[in-house]
Amino acid sequence: MTQTRLSFFYVTLIITLMVSGCVSQTPVSPSPTVPVIPTLSAEAQLVSQIDKGVTSLVEQDRFSGSVLVARDGKVLLSKGYGMANIELGVPNTPQTKFRLASITKQFTAMAILQLQQQGKLNVQDPICQHIQDCPEAWQPITIQHLLTHTSGIHDYTGDADSLTARKQTFTPAKIIALFYDLPLDFTPGTTFSYSNSGYIVLGQIIEQVSGESYATFLQENIFGPLQMLNTGYDNNRTVIMDRASGYTSSTANADYVDMSYPYAAGGLYSTVEDLFKWDQALYTDKLILKPLRDEMFTPIVPIPKCIQSCYDIGYGYGWIIANRFDQPLVWHNGSIEGFSTEIDRYPEANVTIIILSNRQNINVSSISSTISQLIFAGK
Repeated sequence: MTQTRLSFFYVTLIITLMVSGCVSQTPVSPSPTVPVIPTLSAEAQLVSQIDKGVTSLVEQDRFSGSVLVARDGKVLLSKGYGMANIELGVPNTPQTKFRLASITKQFTAMAILQLQQQGKLNVQDPICQHIQDCPEAWQPITIQHLLTHTSGIHDYTGDADSLTARKQTFTPAKIIALFYDLPLDFTPGTTFSYSNSGYIVLGQIIEQVSGESYATFLQENIFGPLQMLNTGYDNNRTVIMDRASGYTSSTANADYVDMSYPYAAGGLYSTVEDLFKWDQALYTDKLILKPLRDEMFTPIVPIPKCIQSCYDIGYGYGWIIANRFDQPLVWHNGSIEGFSTEIDRYPEANVTIIILSNRQNINVSSISSTISQLIFAGK
């Protein structure tokens, strides 16, 4: 190769290397006409999908409330949607308090198991052992029958005069008097039939055995230890700050209900953030030891197919035991004037979905199922 050709070869190589950046001393800036767009992580994409989906429901006037989604102990989404108070223009936030309705039952069940751990009762005890002036028909009923809706005690909330009664103020004894003298619907332990009455009786047992009011026992033994500062027993005589107003639509307020009426079957309020503290505590021994927690989440009695949902297996203590998207699931929903609620826990995947709505008849189960499908489709 001649000297001229060699010189041309090396000049060409150097130019090529400089263009490729191999020997350049000065970084080459990206072209201003081609902006660099960061790629969203799979987790960020998931959160964006969930948020857009719930926002779309709000825009369609099909949701108002707060949603929390967590995985592996990390909160992925915690957000309020719609209005907590339409008249005053107050938006929902993760700190907004909602009436829990039947999600209350899992706290009532926990209180019973705490009393068992303290040696003060056993779920196999006949309930008449802990109730004064117990009706003769209740003699065969155990505490476990109450916990699992297999007692046969008539559900007082299904009576014709319930719409009038729920506006009155009750003591636990006065509520029990509503169904005290009624015959049992079936022989205890023979079938599953959802009964709020059983959880009313459980609340009375908690008070009798502990010597404290239902509200005080839960505060001292559950809410206080877990620092659930925005959770408690609702009532209509104390102003509860930051509690959402309940609605039947975007223009109509829900009917009045005195919260002494649902009592230990549905009288609590909370936030999505406090319920996440509750969820995380259920993975630990902070409230009760593992053998009792395992019992709580065991399907003690089968649920007849599709009474609650077609993927349900059975009822534990205050929880429905199910399998959805090939994942074990423990869950419960609730409905009361102006509010619809649900908490779903996938314990093996450590996934939690909490939806609290201040709109009556919102299908929170459908929303939760859609969120679950998004989560497990990407695993």
